[in-house]
Amino acid sequence: FRHVRLVYVSRDFLRHDIATNELVKGNNSCLTLVKDAISLLDTENFERLGVTPRKSLETSVVVVNVGINVLCYIPRESRWFKLGEIPPCFVACGSNFLSCDGQLYRTVQTVQEFLPLSLRQVTYNPYSNNCTELPAWEEGRYLRKTFVSNGDEMYALLSEPCVENHLRIWNVRCSSNQTCRSRKHTSFLTKYKPETNSWEDVTSFDHLNLRDDFCIVANENSIYFIGGRECGKCTILADVDRLELSRKQWDKAANTQMATCRARGAAVKERIYITGPSGPPRVCPFSYDFEVYDEKTNEWQIITGVRDGLGYSYVDFLAVDDELYLVEIRPCVPGIAADTPKQIRIERYYPEENKWQTKTDVTARRAKLSDFQPAIVCSMRIFKGLFNMREVEAFPFDDSLPRKLSEKQKCLIM
Repeated sequence: FRHVRLVYVSRDFLRHDIATNELVKGNNSCLTLVKDAISLLDTENFERLGVTPRKSLETSVVVVNVGINVLCYIPRESRWFKLGEIPPCFVACGSNFLSCDGQLYRTVQTVQEFLPLSLRQVTYNPYSNNCTELPAWEEGRYLRKTFVSNGDEMYALLSEPCVENHLRIWNVRCSSNQTCRSRKHTSFLTKYKPETNSWEDVTSFDHLNLRDDFCIVANENSIYFIGGRECGKCTILADVDRLELSRKQWDKAANTQMATCRARGAAVKERIYITGPSGPPRVCPFSYDFEVYDEKTNEWQIITGVRDGLGYSYVDFLAVDDELYLVEIRPCVPGIAADTPKQIRIERYYPEENKWQTKTDVTARRAKLSDFQPAIVCSMRIFKGLFNMREVEAFPFDDSLPRKLSEKQKCLIM
């Protein structure tokens, strides 16, 4: 009986069916387990449930935020919910929350003068609707990127300190006059262990050297480093390097058709999909390029059929149940990013037909404290009964429909 995951059983069934069962009532240990589960559900203290739900009881969802609101879309049911809220201090632009161990983690590096570098982590628990700041982890190497592999294994790419500081300071890294006297730059791949809130080194290499602003996509045992540029140079790269994790072996994959910088990507089956702005970085409006890489043929192809007018949008690819989804978040009034209603559109891609289908297109009015780039855009698996464990608000809200716009605003809407 101790192997039954009682915390994922509904309150009513626990009270009226399990707690009243003669076998359970006749065993004090079993009855105590039931009472403890009911108490946890009543208090909604879901910080550490102790066990994860059965895989068969989970469903895949897309999680995004507009402002402080954390929203959840279930593709299989085509339904939206509001999971909860995150504090405004965690909404600011920066690294994205990633899914790991049933929660969302955001990892950033604190840089303070005269203090050692450390990794600062915040976790959002969808079951308790609570953001928690974890103890800082002292780390003298530079944090470059975090990413997820095999569903919810979280990795970090770190680099050893450099005297030029070009890997840490943005304006130094992007300076066209910057040169580096270091002969090589060693990078480290580390894996996060949620049970101990620690990072464990997996491998080290100097393969990337001065390269930066690349896209990382993990597909099973392979990790792809796509595009980017070399520090101190304006040239955007089309190079694709691949690390096979089990053998720790590098090889070259075919170059992308279009050079790309700060792209985003996802892996679906044996294909890698990327999207990124074409043209110089930090110039808006811009257009997006979409490409797909076939691991069998070692070829990249341009993806067509994506709707135009993405220049003022945040666009990302997500893999959900071995299917590719495009997530677009844009201000309803182009060019005005903050404190305006946001339109959220999610499309599914059908590779056999090279066809996109809009799954949902909603407007969120409550986008206060919202910057242009969201803090959460990811996919994860959650317990289907989450919406019965605690109060979850339906979305769109009653006030989610756009208010009457002025004639000037109407002219600005794409």
